[in-house]
Amino acid sequence: MQKVRRSGVVLDPEKARKDLEPYSRMAGGMIKDALEEANVAGARSEKVVMIKCRSCGKARFPATTYCPHCRSGELEWVEIKGTGKVFSWIVVRHPVPRDVYAQDVPYVVALVELAEGVRIPSNIVECTPEDISAGMPVKVVFRPVTADITLPLFEPTKAI
Repeated sequence: MQKVRRSGVVLDPEKARKDLEPYSRMAGGMIKDALEEANVAGARSEKVVMIKCRSCGKARFPATTYCPHCRSGELEWVEIKGTGKVFSWIVVRHPVPRDVYAQDVPYVVALVELAEGVRIPSNIVECTPEDISAGMPVKVVFRPVTADITLPLFEPTKAI
């Protein structure tokens, strides 16, 4: 496979695939994108995994094949704490499509800022929408959706 040049850095897709192979096998081939596969496999194992740059140490979500901070292609998958705080949120009160989400409303879609400094979208559970506030400490909980998919969600906690 041909190497790709992006922002002055030569990316080797074959090397990236080899680095991700253990996570790809864990995901059972259900997800086609190898970067997404690692996150799915991690959640199924009740772990939050993320790409971290070996050069500058910054974590990254969503996963990419290079570091946007220092442009290095030297990346690794790491398990992270799964704690953070609510950065922003919305309350969904009108289900779309109704036949799928009618029983779930109202629910909260939030942008959670993890302790590692990365923001990820998720749902806040185990509290009412009115109890959510900016900066509220949260921790990850895992909910199986199907036999193959487990979602990392967040619930309030007393401290990060």
